[in-house]
Amino acid sequence: MCQVQLTVQSARFRRAATLSTVWCVVFLSLLCLVLYLPGIARIPPWDRDEAVYAQGTKEMIETGDFIRPRFHGKGFYKKPIGIYWLQAAMALAVNPSNRTRIWVYRIPSVAGALAAVLTTFWIGSKLFGNAVALLGASLLATSVVLVVEAALATTDAVLLACVTWAQGCLAALYLWPARCGTPPWGYAAQMWIALGLGILVKGPVIVGVVGLTVIALAVWERLGVDKPFSAEGRKVHLFERSGWWWGIPLMAAIVMPWAIAIGRATHNEFYRESFFGDIWPKLVGGQEGHFAPPGYYAASALITFWPGSLLAGAAVWNAFQRRTEPYERLLLAWLIPCWVAFELAPTKLPHYTLPTYPALALLTARFACDPAAGSSRLVRVEGCIWGVATLLGATVIVSAPIVLGHGLSWLSSIPCGALVFVALTATRLSVRGNPVKAAWVAVLSTVLIVPPLRLWVIPSLNSLWVSRSVAEAVSAQERACKCQRPLATVGYREPSLIFLLGTQTQILGPKEAVAFLQSNPQGLVLVTGPLEQAFLQAARRKGLLLEELWSTSGINYTKGIKLTLKLFARRVTTSYLERRKLFFPSLLKRLCAPIVLPERLWRR
Repeated sequence: MCQVQLTVQSARFRRAATLSTVWCVVFLSLLCLVLYLPGIARIPPWDRDEAVYAQGTKEMIETGDFIRPRFHGKGFYKKPIGIYWLQAAMALAVNPSNRTRIWVYRIPSVAGALAAVLTTFWIGSKLFGNAVALLGASLLATSVVLVVEAALATTDAVLLACVTWAQGCLAALYLWPARCGTPPWGYAAQMWIALGLGILVKGPVIVGVVGLTVIALAVWERLGVDKPFSAEGRKVHLFERSGWWWGIPLMAAIVMPWAIAIGRATHNEFYRESFFGDIWPKLVGGQEGHFAPPGYYAASALITFWPGSLLAGAAVWNAFQRRTEPYERLLLAWLIPCWVAFELAPTKLPHYTLPTYPALALLTARFACDPAAGSSRLVRVEGCIWGVATLLGATVIVSAPIVLGHGLSWLSSIPCGALVFVALTATRLSVRGNPVKAAWVAVLSTVLIVPPLRLWVIPSLNSLWVSRSVAEAVSAQERACKCQRPLATVGYREPSLIFLLGTQTQILGPKEAVAFLQSNPQGLVLVTGPLEQAFLQAARRKGLLLEELWSTSGINYTKGIKLTLKLFARRVTTSYLERRKLFFPSLLKRLCAPIVLPERLWRR
């Protein structure tokens, strides 16, 4: 009878634990959807990476070639094929008729970010329990860099999902007790599968992250730092436990079919271009002007890891002091070597350190839930800096519609007020020694900040969305004449314009654009301000009358310059006077051209 009661009670406890985990998963899923889905269809495509990937996927569907990535008809050999396949599958499944809707290409990134958050919760629950894991996964889900990358049709959110999957399996292999024998082969198989998929998404980045973690743990073991860990009968034999003798062939079986196919299709041009055109320039210098000195990521983490940056610095320092404990050591081996490698690389972009953020989020949550964390002086100092930075963020949100939009918007008052509230409340809680409540206030406040920004504030910044304005103007002209009008662009050649207007959009010089209008009476030419005079002079020399249909001004944020765009069309000459004005100057110039002295002679 007693045994039956104990069995019933243990079953109840298991159900309660399962229910708690289920509710945590439900909460994290809803949090991610609330943060990532709003505005996914309202925000136009960003330049340049997102528009390049989306346009490459669209051309892949148009041509039927699912081996070679292209952009505007030319091979684009900087990244592998994985993200193109995911976006193409989603585009064909969701909206095969209209492939210019950017939200279709963003769905894989949303799914990747959600998977990364849930995998982080799984890792944290095995290390510290559900309470710490829930806070850590929430800090990762609400971090600024992941909120941005989750709504971009790029590789980083999907890569993060692969990295957290592989690192979670590596953690299971590392922490498996020696007295329990060899760990299940399923963890090792999943790790190698995640590595293969990560290589297909973004090349060798995932191998570097996992490899540096393994090397750090091996060095730690060699130096004898983990003696308290080994005293319990658990020994680190990662190379043996990982099953590398069959895992590497499994990873190769995932990567090699496409690797061989792309090598044959491009005569190995893909590998030359990806290495010498993308990887090598990032290692030897600041590619495309993205240079920053070491320490850039540590400083920018105040923004990119917000709101977790409220406690992140103190959490890393506390974890380093407790590095002899196995769980902290594992996360530090994930975080520190990769972070140092990114800091030493000359090319820096804010999202490059994203693969280390799950470890940083779990360490931050572990520290916040520690009762002794409230007495840390570093928490108070960091909280004050964080509060000032948050108030500056509120100022940016208020001023952005004034500078880049139509003026002050009352819609920006919602996220601005939420930022002011969280800056004051979370800073006060952290200073008064309650970091857990401060962290949760900061996490939950993002629900009031991110959706209004993505739904109303960001789409209203018209100065940023020049390509969207051009696409609307071209569409209006086509509706007016009830025909399709081919377009050529002179000077402005951002990928978002190609994506919105189609692959047939031509990028030409001033003289070629005039010839384009001569051969296409219904054609349109988009000209930037610096090249407008050259275009008009070329048209006059050819005796072509032009009509300015539309103009706009904005900011090319990829180059940091202001620009003015004008849309021209060919004006049909019907009157005799107009034809005579064009005919006689042109005829006179042709007759006198052989006898006119060069300009440099008569000016002397």
